[in-house]
Amino acid sequence: LTGMVMTFEQSKVICTTYSSILMARAMSKCDISIELENPDSTFHSGETINGTVTIAVNKNVNCRALKIAGYWKTHGRGNRDSGRYGEKIVYEGDLQAGETQTYPFSIPIEARLPLTYHGKLINIDHYVDVRVDIPWGFDPKERREIIVLPGSEGNLTEPKQPDPHATGLMIGRAAGGIVSVILCLFGILTLPFCVGFPILAVGLVVGFFSFRKLLAEQRVGDVEVVVDSAVIAPSDSLPITVNFTPRKAGKINDIVATLTATETAVSGSGTNKSTHTNHLYKLPFNLEIPMSFQAHQQVSCSGIIAIPDTDAYTFDTGDNEISWRLKVKIDIPMWPDWLQDVHLRLVPRERLHRDE
Repeated sequence: LTGMVMTFEQSKVICTTYSSILMARAMSKCDISIELENPDSTFHSGETINGTVTIAVNKNVNCRALKIAGYWKTHGRGNRDSGRYGEKIVYEGDLQAGETQTYPFSIPIEARLPLTYHGKLINIDHYVDVRVDIPWGFDPKERREIIVLPGSEGNLTEPKQPDPHATGLMIGRAAGGIVSVILCLFGILTLPFCVGFPILAVGLVVGFFSFRKLLAEQRVGDVEVVVDSAVIAPSDSLPITVNFTPRKAGKINDIVATLTATETAVSGSGTNKSTHTNHLYKLPFNLEIPMSFQAHQQVSCSGIIAIPDTDAYTFDTGDNEISWRLKVKIDIPMWPDWLQDVHLRLVPRERLHRDE
């Protein structure tokens, strides 16, 4: 076994060395340089990256395609996501040793693209990517990093809200209820034995979490959470109103709307899959509430949510996500609390307030 491990390690070293030699040979065929018209390499979405690419040819090259494109990628704790945009082929044919060729390029930065971002778990960077496509060989390539900032154009679509009556949620609630009943019955039957109490306790906990919202609505009735818009921008003020018509007279301790922003990065897959989470913001806001309320009389509670000044705009590729939520909780004395999430989309202020 030791011999096999050593052989495998030696093979890795040999393959790595050989690959490095081939790469060096391929790269030595062309020296690539990228010049930008904007010397500080900073652009806004909706603008165009203009510049020139210079190819100094050291050896004869059969160039299948000289490709110039914009390129973004994530890096950090999660699996890498990337994308190319505005790709153009500016040359096809032979490149002769000793030649120096210059090719101008223009790459539009589409509004749908993610913006430059550097967080704790997720980073998003942009580049101008140049590569010489060589048949049966490593492609000489070069990248120059750029910064992409917000522009006035972009997606302002309202985020999809969770459906409290969705089929999957209803099935999950019913399944939880069935499991709770079975565990409770089994726990009662086995009470004379030492395992009865733990099983009964687990059954009660499962039932509580399965029907907590329904239990809360037995006190406060149907609850409506109203926000002006689920599309928000940094430094905005978001008015929120919570309306409900209680079935019985009573009072509530508090209504809290907690604004949360979370980085979620997924690494690996299958049994090696890991999910990493970082809370960027967790800001509670108390709404104004009445001292008490009467049965069947509508109650309205309102407040203002202050959006922090940040560049952590909503982003989601599956493995890397920046999400914004408004978690609303009605604290009911001696009773399960009512909870609901409102999905928000944070976009640049330039897009949402174009008149400014």
